[in-house]
Amino acid sequence: MYKLNEAAEHFSTAAKESGQKIKHHPGWFSLMFVLEILFLLSFVGVFVYYQINLAFNQEQLFGLMDQANLNATQLQDGGTFMTNQAISSLIGSFQQMINNFVWMLYTLFSVFLLFGGLIWGTGQKIAHGKFLHPFLKHGLLTIIFIFPFVLLGHLLLRNILYVEEFNLGWMIDSGIALFIISFYFYLIGCGELNNRVKEIFLALCRKGIKKFYYFFAVLLALAAFLTGVVYLVYLSAEGNPLILVGEFILLCLGLVLFKVYWISLSDKLPRG
Repeated sequence: MYKLNEAAEHFSTAAKESGQKIKHHPGWFSLMFVLEILFLLSFVGVFVYYQINLAFNQEQLFGLMDQANLNATQLQDGGTFMTNQAISSLIGSFQQMINNFVWMLYTLFSVFLLFGGLIWGTGQKIAHGKFLHPFLKHGLLTIIFIFPFVLLGHLLLRNILYVEEFNLGWMIDSGIALFIISFYFYLIGCGELNNRVKEIFLALCRKGIKKFYYFFAVLLALAAFLTGVVYLVYLSAEGNPLILVGEFILLCLGLVLFKVYWISLSDKLPRG
């Protein structure tokens, strides 16, 4: 019972302090909100751009595969399965598709690195009056906890033809599980960006593990919110475009409030 009361007090205090900080810094909060909008638009824009390129690469591959000679009789009589020029074009199109995948990974990471630093840095400005140092420390966290998965994705794509199907599925499933864990510790670090680097990494263990149930509860609430927004989008997908714009704004507002609250909660929790 004591633990529940203590948790409720921490949650309540963090909510009150978040509201007070937003009230005292409306300009910075508005900037944070605009940055969140720009981040999501940029992230989705980059993703869609490369999806269009990948669809074009896929169409080229299918077109070249249609030129293949599948006549068993002709092949037995010495006919060629595919001309050398077609094989060369097929290999080139496949390599181009892999290149687009790789460039998409690095471009999305760059967008995440830049806007993530700006958004979390602005959140720390609201909470503690600091921006530059949190911005730089966010870059360090991102390189440590996110960038390795970009590199792994790069290596996997470059060697995808040499990976057995069973191993590929296992590698993807394991990678997703590890990424979720790594992203959790990235978020823990984002709540501590006002502290020194050494203190941030100490907090990863002392808060990220020992106070896991606090942060997990907040993440569950965020997941419920995101699920609700996705459901609203599903219901209104063919409706008024203004409704979709309103839902997008609601999503951005919820994500910004989550970040401010996350910082406040992290400040309130003891390190021990």
